[in-house]
Amino acid sequence: RDQQRRIRQLKRHLRHYVADASRLGLAVHAVGGGPTWTDEPLRYLGPKLVELVADYNAGVAARERLGGVQFDIEPYALPRFFDDTQAALVAYLETLERIVESYRRVAGEPANQRLQLGFAVPFWFDARGGSPGPVPFAGATKPAIHHVIDLVKDLRRAYLVVMSYRNFARGADGSIAHARNEFRYARSVGAVCGLVVGQQFGDVQPPKVTFHGRDRADFENAAEQIVRAFRHFPQFRGLSVDDVDGYMAVWQRDAVFHL
Repeated sequence: RDQQRRIRQLKRHLRHYVADASRLGLAVHAVGGGPTWTDEPLRYLGPKLVELVADYNAGVAARERLGGVQFDIEPYALPRFFDDTQAALVAYLETLERIVESYRRVAGEPANQRLQLGFAVPFWFDARGGSPGPVPFAGATKPAIHHVIDLVKDLRRAYLVVMSYRNFARGADGSIAHARNEFRYARSVGAVCGLVVGQQFGDVQPPKVTFHGRDRADFENAAEQIVRAFRHFPQFRGLSVDDVDGYMAVWQRDAVFHL
């Protein structure tokens, strides 16, 4: 009984939070994932999150509905990923496949027709350079990220956040070069899903992957270059930042400095 009370209280807080965001013109997405979610006993978690979001949306007013559900699973955060990378990538793709199947089931419901589905994926899943090679899956052998695009290529409300983490856009190691293969493949298969270029603001290593501690102009210049590079791709959906506190800290620091 106490658990049910806490669930009702949490749902009430969530409804108020989403409604406030809606009044400000913002959409709120549920986010979930973990490196062990590809383990067979835990693969139910992804579809379950989709179902929970769909059920929540069905029971609240339109302005209180969640706008999407995004997954950041990252199995490569565990050392065992590199013991048998091919098998680990197949497990990852099978996990995403189940999530997409769950999304397809709920997306036709009246309360979830505008629900978005997102996956955060590393740029190096494209099998370029020293990255893991092509993976056999669903009757084809391709880079893992191409398989992910194939899973959602017909879904207009699906998107991938390509974690192209560099604090510079140009050059062979820049964020543009690392995301270009994904855009080219998506265009080649006529994908109607979106691609978002992810950027990092967290206090992480190595320094080249993040704008943490950099000037605001550094990010603005890189963002402008990224937009120019990809704006002609119909799949381009803009940029994202993974650490809003770090992002806001750069803006606030520079605002104080310029006063």
